[in-house]
Amino acid sequence: MDFWYAPAYEERHQAVVYVFPEYKHVLAQGVYLSLTEIEEPRLAQKDPEPEKPEKPKPNRLIIYFDFNKDKPKRFDPKGLDKDRPYLLVGHADWIGSEGYNLRLSQRRAFNVKKLLEKEGLKDLKVEWRGEKDCEHKKGHKITPKLIRELEVCRKVEVLER
Repeated sequence: MDFWYAPAYEERHQAVVYVFPEYKHVLAQGVYLSLTEIEEPRLAQKDPEPEKPEKPKPNRLIIYFDFNKDKPKRFDPKGLDKDRPYLLVGHADWIGSEGYNLRLSQRRAFNVKKLLEKEGLKDLKVEWRGEKDCEHKKGHKITPKLIRELEVCRKVEVLER
């Protein structure tokens, strides 16, 4: 057996394969390869992939709320660019009726919008989803511990559009 270098037809895959001299084609690394003219054996080397510049992370802020409240616990809009458009998405946990939670998430989103407008942000769009995106399952007995666990559902997301 010989040690040959074999480029792929698409010139994207390269392989070093062991072949019998009488073979002209070979299947290596899941790609059908055609052997080149006799060359000195060499190792196939991948070109180093160019470093991808890191994308700047989009401006995002999550504002949390206490149980059954529409005023934020803490509000710190640092890092939000006043010249960019934002989408405010209100959420609620699943405790209470679906209609009530939808209205509560709406009030939360509009209250955050008012606070951001006071900070000088202008292009703000508001949505509310109620309990739809709460990942905690329904049906558990409502306890103080459960109410603390559901805090992650009681929020307004400020997302860059």
